[in-house]
Amino acid sequence: PPATFSSERWNGDMRRLSGIACLGAASVIAFDAAGCDLRLMVSDSICQSLVILGCCIGLVVYCRTSDDTIPSQSIRDLLVGVAFCSTVAWLDLLASETVAVLETVGAAVGLSSAVLGVTALAWGNCIGDLVADTVVARAGNPQMAVASVFNSPVFSQAMALGVPVAVYTHSKGPLAVDLTGQAILSFAALSTSLLATAAVASRNDSSIPRRHAFSLFGLYGVYMLGSVAFELDRD
Repeated sequence: PPATFSSERWNGDMRRLSGIACLGAASVIAFDAAGCDLRLMVSDSICQSLVILGCCIGLVVYCRTSDDTIPSQSIRDLLVGVAFCSTVAWLDLLASETVAVLETVGAAVGLSSAVLGVTALAWGNCIGDLVADTVVARAGNPQMAVASVFNSPVFSQAMALGVPVAVYTHSKGPLAVDLTGQAILSFAALSTSLLATAAVASRNDSSIPRRHAFSLFGLYGVYMLGSVAFELDRD
């Protein structure tokens, strides 16, 4: 954020911390690339190169800045790029650990991974959006929050589903998909939610009343129970 690099906040401690953070970010990226295997991270040449690159970036940041002058735009862009890559690596690490924990819990209580996927994993995947959209709405930007609610899943589908499917079909041909009862139920619930929200907004002068939120909660409850029932019946 711009406030982070204000002249009042930038000092020698932040300069040194920025240089060290580049090394830490590179270590996180290398650890993620090694599949959370510390021995592989130490021995793999690619991981070693990532750590060395992080050291070099840290030295560049430290040598090209001063204690009393905020960094140049190029240095700030470099730090933002490193932070973005580190964030992606952290999210991948957390997602992998979350899936592993859910699989362990499922094995302990006798639930399939699919049931945990439509319940606990789906809830955890939406916590970030819930927090961000709530903060934006409370800050007085409800239109931005509503737009994020609908556009964030669209972007996730395009990237998380569209890119892998495009890569698979390009190399191996058409991808056969089994249209199960759960998939049909998911499509129906999603379509109902979107159409109902659009209809309510159009009938209330582009505003959404509180009662519609409870309708969406009810719709999701029915959908979740149906999805779990389909998975349990399949098992």
